[in-house]
Amino acid sequence: MLVCTCRRWDRVTAKLIAGIHASGLLDDTELGELADAFLAGDHVISYPLVWASRQWLAIDLHDGTGRTYTVTEDTPAAHYLRPEPPLRRWAARHALHTRPQRLAELITTADQLEPRHRDAAIHGLLDAASVLDEPARRTLIDRALRAAHGSVRIAALERLCELDGPETARRLAAADPNAQVRKWRPATDQLAHPVRDVMGPPRSNPSPKLLDAMIEDATVDAYNDEEQVTGLFTMLEEHLALPFDTEVLGITVTVTKIDLTAANDIVAICRRDTHKQAIPILDLPLPGPAPDGAEWIDAYRRWRRWRR
Repeated sequence: MLVCTCRRWDRVTAKLIAGIHASGLLDDTELGELADAFLAGDHVISYPLVWASRQWLAIDLHDGTGRTYTVTEDTPAAHYLRPEPPLRRWAARHALHTRPQRLAELITTADQLEPRHRDAAIHGLLDAASVLDEPARRTLIDRALRAAHGSVRIAALERLCELDGPETARRLAAADPNAQVRKWRPATDQLAHPVRDVMGPPRSNPSPKLLDAMIEDATVDAYNDEEQVTGLFTMLEEHLALPFDTEVLGITVTVTKIDLTAANDIVAICRRDTHKQAIPILDLPLPGPAPDGAEWIDAYRRWRRWRR
């Protein structure tokens, strides 16, 4: 719990919990307990302040004066832990996959969380929906279609296709207020269209209106710039087709992944032979035609322009 909620791992919590799960460090019972802890509200750990230090400095913010003081063994301190949304998503998926009969309880638990965390938990339930019978799956899909985040509604539409075929899901997507959801097409539609020629014409630039809708979808319920860029990074991770080749200063490199730096910048990890380099994704030359999902780079560029 302490490792997964440590701030240094905030941007890689999904990979962290996946690694812990796959490592075998925890048995099934312990994984279940961890999932329940991630789905609970914020956690508070109380401890003696002397564990951190016996000597402390207090500074008056009005006049800048300060004084030192010594704490005793009985001086209390508190550390607040809040699981990030990827941990909520993993927890909901694990809990439902382990015990499908808990669906109603898990939906109720998710609904008690704040919006961004609530939608992550609902998304996790959708990830494990295949363990449910049809009535329970429909209950979950109905709830997920009312989620605030467009990506959760898209996941619900994909599950709905499994039950009713593409037509019902296509109608619901067309009526959605979010442009990104309206763009969604069932997998059967995508298979019906041939893969574009790699030597085909360059893509058309997304309209400002579409980019604004994409930014809104990625940053819904984000409370500051750091959370907004994390939302845009998440969309890039989900939608940008990797790997792809491009040229940097006349040298062909392969973009293998994207990453979010400690300075909150999105970078592309480029490889050539044994060499690896991180390049700011807004400085990365794209091939022609650009890879699928490259419109999210345009959305990130537009968002950055707003912040100047």
